[in-house]
Amino acid sequence: MDNRLIALYDKGKTVFGSAEEFNLWLNDPEIGIGAQVLSSLLLDTTTGVELVMQELIRIEFGDLA
Repeated sequence: MDNRLIALYDKGKTVFGSAEEFNLWLNDPEIGIGAQVLSSLLLDTTTGVELVMQELIRIEFGDLA
């Protein structure tokens, strides 16, 4: 597994409390991106992984806008 994905999952587990909750969030359709699923859109590219990481950081610090 790519180191970026490992770091992403580590951050996701920190933010959501478990890998299971993080996976639920990743597979929940996001209104902000046309109700599409993050995992199917973003985890195949470096840019996509970084976008998900940035969103996790925003959630972690309470910036949901």
